[in-house]
Amino acid sequence: MCFNAAASFAASAVLVPAGLHTLRIARAAGPRWLPLAAFPLLFGLLICVSVVVSAVAYGYAFVSVWCFFAALLSAWLGVRLPERLGEQAAAGEGAHAHHRLAQR
Repeated sequence: MCFNAAASFAASAVLVPAGLHTLRIARAAGPRWLPLAAFPLLFGLLICVSVVVSAVAYGYAFVSVWCFFAALLSAWLGVRLPERLGEQAAAGEGAHAHHRLAQR
């Protein structure tokens, strides 16, 4: 997401409502899915916050700073999502999703 502020805000504008919808579906499916379903919402909110921080604090070097924040967010998601899927697989939940992830 190292494009510009408008593209980043657009991504956030898509992810936040999608995350809210995902949480609503997960709430109906059962409470065990709520932590995993929260990822799109959290990621969208983090994108929005990091864009605002980048634009306000580092307006002259926005793209470089935003790319740094985007790399941090991607690394966090890349580490946390497989951990969460592993926790669900160990508990007997979401084994199919964990199996698909392990095949990649």
